[in-house]
Amino acid sequence: MDVDNSNLITIINADSAEQISRNLDEIQANKICRAVILTFADEITFAENNSSDEILLERIRHFPTPLITLVKNKVKGLLFEIVLASHLCIASDAAIFEITNKDLLEKQIGSAKADRLQQIGKQFDVATAYELGIINKITTTENLEKDALEITGKISHLAPIAIRYCLQAVNNGLEMSLEEGLRLETELFSRIFATADMKEGTRSFLEKRKPVFKGI
Repeated sequence: MDVDNSNLITIINADSAEQISRNLDEIQANKICRAVILTFADEITFAENNSSDEILLERIRHFPTPLITLVKNKVKGLLFEIVLASHLCIASDAAIFEITNKDLLEKQIGSAKADRLQQIGKQFDVATAYELGIINKITTTENLEKDALEITGKISHLAPIAIRYCLQAVNNGLEMSLEEGLRLETELFSRIFATADMKEGTRSFLEKRKPVFKGI
């Protein structure tokens, strides 16, 4: 696990599901990191998955810090499901995706795009993955980490509590009724008003300067 010089961005170069879990534990414990980049020492290692991996996938899906996954080559098995669970994904233009859990994929992309899967074979290219909303950006293999650092650099300067509540509202809201989701959104929005970061955001706007958020 590498930490960017700013100490706000952590890069996990994973070689096992267990390592990812350990690193996520460390990130939550230090409470400093504001964005995580997940890349893979060997993508083939994540080609298969089993029922125990669901714990890791839920951990990624509900992780309170923004997590961006980078993929280079073939995306299948556990790696495919990690991509679906991640908050954002950047893929190289050489990446190939193989459907391993069609029900999960249809739930992720929504019914409007699910019909498109009928026109696609078991494998599809990165352009199709982008069209379906599975990934958020296409770049070259050489630029994967650079592009991820650019995105996470921007995220790291935003108010971390507000970002965490946004993730919570989206992730939990998808599993709630509309009424419950709106209630959760209202509750989280009201909590933000009690933070020092909210006051800093207002003050910096009035003083015409960049805000300095401290996560409190």
